[in-house]
Amino acid sequence: MDKQIQIFQASKRWLEICSDPALVDRHERYEIDANGQLIMSPPPGYHHRQKSIAIAMLLDLAQTGHLAIVEQAILTSDGQVRIADVALLSREQQRWLDENPALPLPQAPPICVEILSPSNSTAEIKQKRALYFAAGAQEVWICHQNGLFRFFDPESEISNSFLLPRFPQYLETEQGVHNKLAPHRTPTRLPDSAGPTAPPESQPGREEE
Repeated sequence: MDKQIQIFQASKRWLEICSDPALVDRHERYEIDANGQLIMSPPPGYHHRQKSIAIAMLLDLAQTGHLAIVEQAILTSDGQVRIADVALLSREQQRWLDENPALPLPQAPPICVEILSPSNSTAEIKQKRALYFAAGAQEVWICHQNGLFRFFDPESEISNSFLLPRFPQYLETEQGVHNKLAPHRTPTRLPDSAGPTAPPESQPGREEE
């Protein structure tokens, strides 16, 4: 199918869902698969929302002039509409959304963040990473339930973000804790076997901006 036709059909289907009277007052999260079928999932819980807000605030702090946004609809290269938990928009994407607030972004933001829930499978998250990269994302970050981040670019897992090297590798989620940017760290590529580790007992270098 022609790419432009696919984009048109997916965007049209998304607008239909967003304006459906039977769905407009429901609180589930909506996504669309490659066949245009509606995917419904429970709304994010309290701890998930808490992480989303903290991550968006840190992104705004780390990259001034760009907008971090939560629950952003993204059109994938195969005609799906997927929701990124948090995304850092380019300035062009901000302007586009100002003019098209009801439509999914036709290209993935530079940074897409997924916050893991107990129901997420490894295969599901791996597929979502691939969809974001195919749609133009430069990095995809995964935030584990314990607050630990894993960072990926299109080639491999990386030790920390190339785009925002001062973004912390661990997110504090306790009430009243103020997350801060970390000192600059040069990112490195990690071996394929690298996986999440336990959160550090202390957070050296978590100093004021």
